[in-house]
Amino acid sequence: MTDSAQDEHRTQRSSAAPTWGWGALACGVLVVLTLFVYAPNLDHDFVTMDDYPYVVENEAIAQGLTLETVGWAFRSFRGS
Repeated sequence: MTDSAQDEHRTQRSSAAPTWGWGALACGVLVVLTLFVYAPNLDHDFVTMDDYPYVVENEAIAQGLTLETVGWAFRSFRGS
């Protein structure tokens, strides 16, 4: 490759470098929009509708983390 061809190749490559800035800007906008949408929920209380049958009173969860209980978690659709 000649010197002028190498210089042209470097110039073309460097002009495409700032494209990551648009991705960062898009991520920042998404974070701000998400915070704006969900910020009112920070004042809400925690709801415990199904915690007792599915978590607190669940025998499989009370046994701890074992291969058997992990398998149960992927096979079961009920609280106990």
